[in-house]
Amino acid sequence: MLRRAAEEAFKCPGKREARSYYAMNPNCGADSAGDMVLLFETKGGWNQHGGPELFTFDNHDPKGGCVLLNDGTVKFIRAEEELHALRWN
Repeated sequence: MLRRAAEEAFKCPGKREARSYYAMNPNCGADSAGDMVLLFETKGGWNQHGGPELFTFDNHDPKGGCVLLNDGTVKFIRAEEELHALRWN
């Protein structure tokens, strides 16, 4: 029961079919800069990690996706230019 509740927290409200729609940036650690990407939206999967190549704009209407920065800031990204302007390393 607790596992199911924890998994529900990692589902995008706009998409419910997969186990999770988020991935972690493996380059981000506790001592990383506050503006580094920590967590971001992806296509469905579980235990995903990587960089902007995994990001998806397809989970929302209008198109875009959320990123969580290391300092707790959340941004909704709508364009490739915005995505690649973020700190990933």
